Amino acid sequence: MTVIIGMQGYPGVVLAADSEETVSGYSKREVEKVGQWTNDCLRFAIGGAGAGHYADMLADKIAAELMPLQVFDPDAISQTIEKTVVQFHQTHLWSRASSQSIEDAAVQLIIVVQPLVGGYADHEIICVWETCDSAVVNHTLDRHYRPHASIGIGGHLAEYLLDKLFNPAGGEAHLVLTAAYVLREVSKSIAQVGKDPYITVFRSAGTADWLLGWDLRDFDEVFQEYDNFIQYASVCILDPGPTRREGFSKEDIAKRLKKVGDLAEERWEAYLQKRRRIEERIKQSAAQRSTGQP
Repeated sequence: MTVIIGMQGYPGVVLAADSEETVSGYSKREVEKVGQWTNDCLRFAIGGAGAGHYADMLADKIAAELMPLQVFDPDAISQTIEKTVVQFHQTHLWSRASSQSIEDAAVQLIIVVQPLVGGYADHEIICVWETCDSAVVNHTLDRHYRPHASIGIGGHLAEYLLDKLFNPAGGEAHLVLTAAYVLREVSKSIAQVGKDPYITVFRSAGTADWLLGWDLRDFDEVFQEYDNFIQYASVCILDPGPTRREGFSKEDIAKRLKKVGDLAEERWEAYLQKRRRIEERIKQSAAQRSTGQP
């Protein structure tokens, strides 16, 4: 059981997932639910939910078909995904004995494809596909554009929260922290979702970064203060009576909002500084290896 969400904003796309799998309804283990691949033209990631072994198999088959592509052509990629998904269901699922066994083996995927070189009219676009059974939807280019998609047992709750919280006009911090907050809320509410989340950021400029559980734990205090602010603001906004009787005031809302915003900014800047230090160490190590230094 799982939740995987894909979110599109102007800085790029975020793909986020938890890492808990429930086996046969009673056993739990930590797994990586998002696979990532790169060739000379594309970077792509596939997150799978549903029957784990079938999801992994289908993701690997789609990856094998996408790897030879040398041009970022969303139409061609859509055709490749659709063909592979239908062939997989014909071979492995539709021949099963009963409708219940087919339902037990159901698979959903979210697929993100990021261009690394030119070859499309708008080379900065990053496409997101969602599959459900044999249906394939391009959330980026199809006429029913949606800025986010969620799959897995926690998908419905994630979509509900994203409809309320996510704005595709937000920056990278909004993409990442909203994804982390939604994963946190879904894991608190649904027993089969849990373990450390991980998030991948695919930027329109062609770069990517990965945030793991220990990165995201630095924002726990931000989320707790955010929850407190929402509860306080709700009283001030939705109470039709004189909220001053309980010491609530709109002025205090502004102060609390600033407190949460400052904390989020502080933690995000600390994360960026940590990432820059890691990148600098990697560059130094690469330079030492190239010169033969120990």
